[in-house]
Amino acid sequence: MTANLGAPMADPQPATGWQRFLARIDSWLKIPLQWEESPMPPAQPAAGWGSFPQVSLLMAIGIVIISAGNIAARSGVEQAMLIYWIGLSLLVVPVTLRLASDNISSGEAVWLLAFFAVLSYGAIHLCSPLFFRGFDEALHWRTAYDILSTHHLFTHNSMLPVSPLYPGLESATSALVMLSGLTIYEAASVLLIFARLIMVLGLYFLYQELSGSVRVAGIATLIYTGSSTFMYFDAQFGYESLALPLVMLCLYMLIYRNRLHGPALWIWNFLVGIVLFAIVATHHMTTYAFTGILILWVSMDILTLLYKGQPSAPPWAAFLLVALTWVWVGVISTNTMEYLAPILNGAVSSFYDLIAGYSPPRQLFRDSSGASGAMLLERVIAILSVLLAGMTLPVGAWQWWLRYKKQALVTTLLVIALCFPLLPVMRLSSGAWDLANRASGFVFIGLGFIGGLALIQFPLPARWRALRRGVVVVSVAVIVVGGVIAGVSPGARVDQPYLPAAGSRSVDHESVMTGEWARSVLGPNSRMAADRTLTQVLGSYGVQRMITDLSDRISISGLFLRFELTPHEYDLIRQASIRYLVVDKRIATVLSTYAYYFESWEQTIVAYVPPVSLAVLEKFDHIAGLSRIYDSGNIVIYDLGALSHGQP
Repeated sequence: MTANLGAPMADPQPATGWQRFLARIDSWLKIPLQWEESPMPPAQPAAGWGSFPQVSLLMAIGIVIISAGNIAARSGVEQAMLIYWIGLSLLVVPVTLRLASDNISSGEAVWLLAFFAVLSYGAIHLCSPLFFRGFDEALHWRTAYDILSTHHLFTHNSMLPVSPLYPGLESATSALVMLSGLTIYEAASVLLIFARLIMVLGLYFLYQELSGSVRVAGIATLIYTGSSTFMYFDAQFGYESLALPLVMLCLYMLIYRNRLHGPALWIWNFLVGIVLFAIVATHHMTTYAFTGILILWVSMDILTLLYKGQPSAPPWAAFLLVALTWVWVGVISTNTMEYLAPILNGAVSSFYDLIAGYSPPRQLFRDSSGASGAMLLERVIAILSVLLAGMTLPVGAWQWWLRYKKQALVTTLLVIALCFPLLPVMRLSSGAWDLANRASGFVFIGLGFIGGLALIQFPLPARWRALRRGVVVVSVAVIVVGGVIAGVSPGARVDQPYLPAAGSRSVDHESVMTGEWARSVLGPNSRMAADRTLTQVLGSYGVQRMITDLSDRISISGLFLRFELTPHEYDLIRQASIRYLVVDKRIATVLSTYAYYFESWEQTIVAYVPPVSLAVLEKFDHIAGLSRIYDSGNIVIYDLGALSHGQP
């Protein structure tokens, strides 16, 4: 067939006003590209392991120094925190320097990030290498123990009833315990290391798929580790520590599936469905956040069609996640909304009061008691990290417009990243700061990628490449260190000496041994009342049924804080069937870092001047009908059997 050369060619359709407007914006935004001189020939990726042996050695030395910082802190050495920061710098700076190199290969980047993921877990593991100390960790330890001992899911936990209704983390831990013979702590540590690997490598492969650049993907992944939750909160034995890595795995699987066709695509879709179900069964808030991300991705996919981009979002995944969530909440975790609603309402209300000027801003770098352990330099770095992360937004958005605006998932990440400026403002609210802290783990998914684009793809003359590398290293190091400062208080970064009424620092061998004694001698699920710390320890390691307002709708503060028991307290003991009272006399020596010892409203029940009086705590020695059945020297357990059965 021959072409009809004599036929007139069709006139091209005239550009619309909208297209001309976009073309003009494109031309304006491309002006800075003239700064970049003719680039040097691209460097060849390093062969073999590259610089992995040298960099990994420096990182390993860093974790050894962090360990030395923990030992120093445990011994009360004043320079312990300085030692810790030196170790953390050696963990972060060498890998950043290498990932910012022109000749980094994808294989070397994967090995470096995998090694970084494993070593970064040591930051929290070295704080407590023998047992879990965090409150959330105690909840999940108890759920895992219940699964192993009863062979049933969804057992009741009076400390947080909603927790056992999302048993994904504990089910995996229990399976590993039964298969390996490890203890719950050991199996959980192994599981958390693998979850961290999935998180870090999932981020890297996702970012590389979107950017096509090893350097952008590597630096973007390290920027993510500057999230205030990464180094500690999302490394603890908590359900978000597994659910968030599953989200990253699912995102990568969803973007990778666009390469597949035929039976392979259907098999991949089935695997995606399994991961979605695992997320739903593991953590409520992660499920809701991921649902929002998928819906946003589908919406951006529709808008991307305006730029003639290729559709990439699978709407069925969003619908499936919504359906699974609806079924799970409606059938299994029916009290989830009842638990979350007051928390979210309180956060929104507190944030509104701050913005409207009805309440003063929260003091930064201080705990609930008003104490501050943050050094001046730490405060400066924390503020500087926020400024640096925020400065990457406009530069990264510019790169998005020039290179990635036809990619719906990149646009989705940009929208998520643009939420970042809200986080430091929310931290000024006493009721919303915790929500801002937890949201950081999701916002940084977008901020990491946008920041990577800003730092690596900003146009510079070729002779300034060394300057770029220096800027990247300093920026990433400051962002990561700032995330640690914002995410965890100085007293929780290293294994410091025991301190009563101070959260995880109050969980020591004496309290854990008390819990183990209660479990072995008293048996499980005896009804007990105790202070905040011992409620955590006895409810987990002791496997006792702790009396809490959340589950029992009663207040125990009066039992402990009144100089003598009134008829109201005697009635409360009988109505709640409290069999044992547990007293830790050490809380009478210090102010609580939470501003309370038993319940946050205790001052409205019994007005007292903290710290609580030792004489008040020892009153049970003089009350008829009570018997002391355990005394470790500091911790005493009283048997209320006679009172519980109605005797005076």
